[in-house]
Amino acid sequence: MVFRNFRLNIIVRIVFLILAILGFVLFIVDSEPIRAVYIGILILLLLLEFFYYADKLNRDLNQFFISILHDDFTSVFKGRSRGRSFRELYGTLDDITLKFRLLRKEKEMRNQYLYSLIERIKVGIISFEPEGMVHMVNKAFIEMLDLPSLKNGRNLKDLDPDLFSILESGAAIEKQLIKRRVGDEEKEFSITSAGFKMEDRFYNLVSIQDIREELDKRELEAWQKLIRVLTHEIMNSVSPIASLTGSLHDL
Repeated sequence: MVFRNFRLNIIVRIVFLILAILGFVLFIVDSEPIRAVYIGILILLLLLEFFYYADKLNRDLNQFFISILHDDFTSVFKGRSRGRSFRELYGTLDDITLKFRLLRKEKEMRNQYLYSLIERIKVGIISFEPEGMVHMVNKAFIEMLDLPSLKNGRNLKDLDPDLFSILESGAAIEKQLIKRRVGDEEKEFSITSAGFKMEDRFYNLVSIQDIREELDKRELEAWQKLIRVLTHEIMNSVSPIASLTGSLHDL
């Protein structure tokens, strides 16, 4: 429908051009130069409008594709239609733009959700490229290893070559235990590594946990359970003695 109307508009403009040219020729033959000049100006205007109209679709489609190429989904085409011929096409372009805008919003919300989730877990997580460029690092990793200057986009290899060497070698081992001095204290960490490929680029994904903190927590829980068991056993032992003492007292 759109292109049928487009062809019809082109045909109408060609007919007007032909009529104007015929009129120009007739005025020249009849030796009426003034009218011929007016018709000549009209022909020039008709030609300019014809080329502008014929090229309008190309210009708008080119702008549409450039907008998509640069992730700019704010363009609106429907209001630009000066007639019914392009109204349906421009409406479709706006629908496509809206779809891209919704997809980008959904992607941003999903990324924000994952970012919030990673920031709130107690396990340290870092993802970096083989050259050392940090793609993602969470708050737990930074605090656990006391690396306040480590951020997304920084090069881990330049910032801490020893840590980079350990984490990079861990990618082949998958799981290992390491000792590292953090401040004035030497801590032991459990490191789990994995590699993955995304968009033709390879990344190392490493998670790290403080073993001593976990062991201290489990040891405390074990002691609490032991104390509860001992308390229960002591109470069970004391009860018969108390009963026997009461009986002897009665005698």
